[in-house]
Amino acid sequence: MQRRNPAGPRRRVHQRRIPVICLLLSIPAVEACGSLLGVFRDASLAVTVGTGRSNGLDDPNGLANLEVEVETGGRGVGQRVFTAEDLPSAPFEVPESGGIEIGLRLRLEGRVVSEGRARWDLEPDVEWEAEIERAPFPLNALVDNVTGPNPIRCAWFWCYEVWRFEIDADARNYEDEALWLTIWRVHPDECADVC
Repeated sequence: MQRRNPAGPRRRVHQRRIPVICLLLSIPAVEACGSLLGVFRDASLAVTVGTGRSNGLDDPNGLANLEVEVETGGRGVGQRVFTAEDLPSAPFEVPESGGIEIGLRLRLEGRVVSEGRARWDLEPDVEWEAEIERAPFPLNALVDNVTGPNPIRCAWFWCYEVWRFEIDADARNYEDEALWLTIWRVHPDECADVC
């Protein structure tokens, strides 16, 4: 004997729609939670410092008097300024398109001894890192020509480009020392090593 639904066929149709409606309503909630937890990624940038011998953030002959200015056009970051005390920075959201510019200024005893600006185009869903160091060459970037024009090509995994800025001769720790800005580009869906 087959049981009949006392509410008739209409109730069965509503019962089928409820899971579909709940699923559709839950998608924005999942996306919101995912972005808060870092599951769904947006474009981001972190400003970091290399590990070389002249990169002490509390050393006046290192990077103690470093200023970093990050600017994006249009919507997004706008402008952020970091000093040595702020570094390394936590990743922060940047626009997924348009340009970004980073300015570096290094001071020693109140005067600017190195200064330069780098600019590149942003891309969707990319995790950017701007690594700053004082060294004869960028330690992890594998560059072709350390005295070439900016930006300098690099050949290491995830290295996007490298910028070299002269340090005044009387402010260097050794002859070939320069201020380097290495831009790292990591897209979560790309493979660079063993795939």
